[in-house]
Amino acid sequence: MVDPVPLGSARTYGIIAGSGVTNTGVTTVTGDIGSTPLPTETGIVPACSPAPLPTDNCVVLTGANHNSGANNDAQTQLARGDAVIAYGYLAGQPITATTASAELGGATLTPGVYRTGDPLGDFGITGTLTLDGAGIYIFQMSRDLNTATASNISLINGADACNVYWQVGRSVTMLAGSNFAGNVLANTSISLTDSVTVHGRLIAGMQPSGSGAVTLIHDTITSSACAATGGTGGTGGTGGTGGTGGTGGTGGTTGGGTPSGGGTTGGVPSGGGTTGGGTPSGGGTPSGGGTPSGPNGTGTTPTGSVTNGSGTPTTGIQVLPISISIPNGTGSVLKPISSTTRTQVSQVPVGGVHAGDGSMSAAGNSGPSTDSLAVAALVLASAGGLLLGGAGARTIASRRRLDS
Repeated sequence: MVDPVPLGSARTYGIIAGSGVTNTGVTTVTGDIGSTPLPTETGIVPACSPAPLPTDNCVVLTGANHNSGANNDAQTQLARGDAVIAYGYLAGQPITATTASAELGGATLTPGVYRTGDPLGDFGITGTLTLDGAGIYIFQMSRDLNTATASNISLINGADACNVYWQVGRSVTMLAGSNFAGNVLANTSISLTDSVTVHGRLIAGMQPSGSGAVTLIHDTITSSACAATGGTGGTGGTGGTGGTGGTGGTGGTTGGGTPSGGGTTGGVPSGGGTTGGGTPSGGGTPSGGGTPSGPNGTGTTPTGSVTNGSGTPTTGIQVLPISISIPNGTGSVLKPISSTTRTQVSQVPVGGVHAGDGSMSAAGNSGPSTDSLAVAALVLASAGGLLLGGAGARTIASRRRLDS
């Protein structure tokens, strides 16, 4: 973690004094204890028993006591040196705002550097001071910091006691029951009365002589470290670019010319494929690969084969309606070939068919015959499964009587 304020090795301490530490009653300290240049202490040693009495003068210590014997070493001297550097750093920060008075109780402040507006240079807290938001809070005063009985500092919306700093030009006094937050660096002494709770550190004796004692009476000091900020997660890799799809092949030639036999109108394709990818519309020749629509049926492409006019079977095509004239003058009959019809005509009949007005539609036979009519009926059946009945059947019977 980057140290926002250069406390350095002083961060492991709960208490640092310049001229000794004095305790009365049972006090709890989380962090190291040290004093230099004068390493005196009272009510610190021996340590509290597992079940101390209220009348005991001792410290429940989580950390090291650097004022005891050989532990009064260079480590406390280094920690005090780092604290002096931090004190100068705090005093030199440009101010964000100057308070209207010494009193901070009842105020809600956001991160920044605050200097007292009190002509005497004091800060005081009566009631509750609210610190709102994550960030560094620095309070500068040229003289004293005083907290009233049962005063309180409330931390909300990410504000953290380890990021609150009090740079005090002279001394600090906290009255009974105060609930205080932040790191106190005082030029001279720090004095706590009964049952004060400090979420932070008490560092006294920042003046050049090092004179400055810390006095405790049944208090609790907790020098917890700031919560570490998690690193920024790595950026996920970029996915690979998908390959380009291949170009579809070109289908066979559309349209197969006009059949040489029969009476089908419109060209029937003789190729097996189609070009493009469109969907054909109407009843014409399909030009795409989609599903045909129109009078030839929707959704099913015939899979059988049909013989074109030359007698050659053609496969994979769309069969169009066949128009045949019945000689009773009733007009054309259209019948699409169903998808289940598989009948193949091996040869389109050659010969004439009566047109209904006494003439022949094509040369070849001098008159109609039963055979030619039978073949015509076969064409009708194979082309669409037309069942002749009703008026058509009566017409054919009538024609046969006339011919006979």
